[in-house]
Amino acid sequence: NAKIAHNTLHFQSKRQAAGRRPSTPNHHVQMYSQNAVHSASNVVKANDCDGTFQSCDHPSITLPDAILPYRAHARWTGSALSESQTRMANIFEQYQQAESASTAPVSSGYGGGSYRGGAEQLQEQVASTGYVETRRREETPIFDRQIINFNPPSSVVTIDLSANAAILVLALVDNHVIFIQLTNPQEPARVQVTRRSDEKIHKVFIDTTGIHLVVAMESGENFYIHYPTRKLRALAKAKGIVIESVAWNRSKVTETSTGEILIGTSKGLIFETELAPQETKFFDNSAEKYWKQLYQLSPEPVTGLLVERFPDAVSISGEKKFFILATTPSRLYQFIGHVTTTEPPYFQWLFNNYDSSTVKFVEVPGSLNYSSLQVYPSDAVPKTFAWLTEPGVYYGSLDFRDQGPQDSVTTNCRLLRSRTQTDKLNPLFPVAIALTEFHALLLFKDRFEAICVLNDQVVYEKPINPRQTGGMRGMVHASRGGPLAYAEMRLYRYKITKESRDVWKIYLEKGEYEKAKDYARNDPVQMDYVLTRQAEHLFDEKRYEQSAGLFALTQRMFEEVALKFLRVHEREPLKTFLLKKLNSLKKEDKTQQTMLVTWLMEIYLTQLGELKDSAAPAEDILRTQRRFREFLKQPRVEACLKSSRHVAYELLASHGDTEDLVFFAMLMQDFERVISHYIQQQDYPAALEVLTKQSDVKLVIKFSPILIKHCPTALVEAWIALEKKIDPRHLIPALTHYEPQSSNPAAHEAIRYLEHCVHKLQNRDMAIHNYLLSLYAKLEDDTALLQFLDLGQGQMHSEPYYDIKYALRQCAEHGRAQACVHLYSTMGLFEEAVDLALNVNVDLARFVVTKPDESDEA
Repeated sequence: NAKIAHNTLHFQSKRQAAGRRPSTPNHHVQMYSQNAVHSASNVVKANDCDGTFQSCDHPSITLPDAILPYRAHARWTGSALSESQTRMANIFEQYQQAESASTAPVSSGYGGGSYRGGAEQLQEQVASTGYVETRRREETPIFDRQIINFNPPSSVVTIDLSANAAILVLALVDNHVIFIQLTNPQEPARVQVTRRSDEKIHKVFIDTTGIHLVVAMESGENFYIHYPTRKLRALAKAKGIVIESVAWNRSKVTETSTGEILIGTSKGLIFETELAPQETKFFDNSAEKYWKQLYQLSPEPVTGLLVERFPDAVSISGEKKFFILATTPSRLYQFIGHVTTTEPPYFQWLFNNYDSSTVKFVEVPGSLNYSSLQVYPSDAVPKTFAWLTEPGVYYGSLDFRDQGPQDSVTTNCRLLRSRTQTDKLNPLFPVAIALTEFHALLLFKDRFEAICVLNDQVVYEKPINPRQTGGMRGMVHASRGGPLAYAEMRLYRYKITKESRDVWKIYLEKGEYEKAKDYARNDPVQMDYVLTRQAEHLFDEKRYEQSAGLFALTQRMFEEVALKFLRVHEREPLKTFLLKKLNSLKKEDKTQQTMLVTWLMEIYLTQLGELKDSAAPAEDILRTQRRFREFLKQPRVEACLKSSRHVAYELLASHGDTEDLVFFAMLMQDFERVISHYIQQQDYPAALEVLTKQSDVKLVIKFSPILIKHCPTALVEAWIALEKKIDPRHLIPALTHYEPQSSNPAAHEAIRYLEHCVHKLQNRDMAIHNYLLSLYAKLEDDTALLQFLDLGQGQMHSEPYYDIKYALRQCAEHGRAQACVHLYSTMGLFEEAVDLALNVNVDLARFVVTKPDESDEA
């Protein structure tokens, strides 16, 4: 064992040394589509980067002016481009491959800017588990910023992105709206909202499918655009209202109608309406089918609205249950209720359950005049929400149960704060927020930050030079792709790669081991470290049994773990560890299997010995013995012991455990050893029972001479049960050891078996017939002998199956005169037969005298 351990340590040290070899730098390679522009004139200049040249973003993606119908006015950095160079590359490939992760798992998290954590700490931690990784893996940053270079003819006012990440909408200062279909960006669509130069677009809101768009103007003029038909219609009923937010009802949106939607205004009002591209009334060019005020929150603007139906929440009466979140710069409201009507306004009854005294809201004081409400995921039933406020991001989960109007769907809420917001001397506030599964993304005028929602830590930050951008204005995000941030003349793309890569470490530090294992499941190094930490935690809490089971699943040094349990004198956890370690070994690990099996046998036998010596209750002894025998019957253990059974026999014998020694011998089908043991203990019925259960006739022949002396009847029954599987000739030595206790032939077991062979099995062996005849001759009553001789004489062929001369000697030796007369007659010696018959019976002599005449006539 010491030699094996030395070789193992030497091999591991060589592997670890190989793992410390320096790796080549991890250079970022930017892949372009077939139509990507490769001209040097499109590369961002050094003075256009954020900071120094070394901190410049990855190669930028070019958005040529071909996407806009303003080619004559386009102004490009560098030299002019040829017609072929102005073909648009698929700049939004991250939306087409939104679910794609990096090609290889990575061991550390955040890169591309200032980030917390790294591979060095993980490698140091993994080294303590005993797991040796022989391959260095390249690391790709989670957040990778890229500049989309484009110079539109006028500044970008705002943008929006459909929840299914299919349509991007850009609103320009010249009151044009550009629709870009991200799967086919080469064919953008342009719609002019108004020609009035004194008008300015305030916000745009696109629905989840990318079909319907609401355009809000600063003047209170509002419009609806149907993207498939490019049809523009005024919202006449909403004239004079500055729209700040729109809540789309995902379950009701169709290509020809928005379904019922909620609209929040700058004065704290909430309206319900339905928009459609077709006119519903003659001479009515308004897009609203109806327009109804439902509620007034406060004088503050309604900066965010969300309407969502409870999952599978339909009562017996068919009512549908909804919840609504609404935000202002300082408050978050929530409304819960059923929709009972099929006539508009649909949500009127829901809001009727609330007044100023019953409505639930959370208030976060602040002086900002804006805020933002985001949920994740945005294209399905949301699980989490984030509300941007002046003090920070109010973040929580959405829990859909059987809540009533006065209950809450928000749980585990807390305030996330960025580093810049904690600066009391010069606080900076985000201008926009986006929410992913594990991060709250904050956009400032001069930077981008990511806060991990699992540990509330700022894990990524990247400066953005405001001198080059004029200050960032906003950010949009859909669950299927990375966020897009925009300034007056610039658009950034943030590509998110394998966001969950470091989640396991965060859950691990929080002690949530099961969640950590969920996210480390695809990486053996990470999983090994999580299991090791959990096992150590359980060991420290003295939960040794659970700790042992987990240690067995790790790559921790075997000797180290075994010693941990030996030091605390915990035998049961040690057994658990050894058992699970045994089950984890491969079939070819014969030496390790033998070692573990032998050690486990020693532990079990020691326990049994201690229980017996201490006069423990019989049920405790039986329970331990049952577990030991179940262990021995395990296929892996049984297969291991078959090749090293001598070791097990010696171990069992050294503990004096004869019961389990017999059990083990039976398990190994070592019947000869078991039968010998019972015979040695003079337990002949047990020996015979084992003999009858096995199928080796050689053992039957071997042990029959002993067993026939002590249990002849049962042994003969066993012989008879074997039928023709055994040759009766081989049992004659055993039959010679039989000593009948009665002169009755029916009680003579040897005769009973030989008669079975002769009459039932039709045995024709002369030795069998001779021995049966000799046994008949020894009986006091010669009836059976004479019947046997008559049977032989009456046979079809001329000679009987027994030896006549041998039979004559046996009959003469035992004084069977009548039988001798019969034999003389059979041999044709009639004179001798008559002479002997006269000494026995005159009638017998007279009968013999008639024999020659009968023979002559024949």
